[in-house]
Amino acid sequence: MTFPVNRRTFVMAGAASVLTAVPAWSKDSANRLYRLSRGGSDIGEHRLTVSREGDTVKATTDINIAVKFLGITAYRYELAYTEVYQDGLLQQLDGTANDDGDKGYVKVLRKGDLLEVDGSEYSGPINGAAAPTSYWRQPALRNTPWISTQSGEILSVRTEEVAPSSHHQVGSRVWRATDNGAFTVDIAYDTSGEWLGCTFDAQGELVTYAVASATGSLASLAV
Repeated sequence: MTFPVNRRTFVMAGAASVLTAVPAWSKDSANRLYRLSRGGSDIGEHRLTVSREGDTVKATTDINIAVKFLGITAYRYELAYTEVYQDGLLQQLDGTANDDGDKGYVKVLRKGDLLEVDGSEYSGPINGAAAPTSYWRQPALRNTPWISTQSGEILSVRTEEVAPSSHHQVGSRVWRATDNGAFTVDIAYDTSGEWLGCTFDAQGELVTYAVASATGSLASLAV
C-alpha cells in the first residue's frame, strides 16, 4: 500500500487566531501545530514556527506522516525545511524529504535579482520573485513560479479565488492553485490574511488540515 498523494500536491496548511499586528521591524513570532487527516483518519502532524528579528523573517517547518493499515505503518513521509525572507522576498531555502524511502532535497540562495536552486529535481537559476510551496504567506499567491520545498521542482502555478466548500471555515476566502492540471489544491485564509488551511483530493479521499494549537499571528509576519 502506498499513500496516494501526488508528490507535487503535498502542501502544508494551517489556521490561526487573528492577533494585533506588531510594529514594523519588531521581533515577533508565531507557532502552529496542525493535525493532518485523510478520509477522516489522522495521519500525522505539521509544525510551523515563524519569527522576525530586524528585517529578517525565518520560518521552520517539520512534517511527519505515518499511514497505517491494519495497525501496520504502510507509508511514511517526512519533510523539514527552513525559509529566510527579507523585504518579502525569499533569501534562502533549505529542505530535506523522505518520501517513503525516496529522498529529496532543495537548497536555494538569492544572488541579486535571481534565485539559484540546487534540488533533487531541478538545479539552476529562476525568477527572484519565486516563492516556496509553504503557503503560510498569503502575498505569495501573487508570485510565480513556486519552488517545491521537497525537491526544488519549479511549478508554473496559477491561482484563482473560488467559493469556499463545506470543508472550509466559515468566512474564509479560498484560492485554488493548479499547475497545468498536474495538481490542484485549495488554500484558505481569513479576511486578514491568516492561513486557515488547505484541502486536496488523494485518489478519492480528501486530505485536510486542522489546527491543534496556535500562538501569534502569521499574517503580521508574511510581509
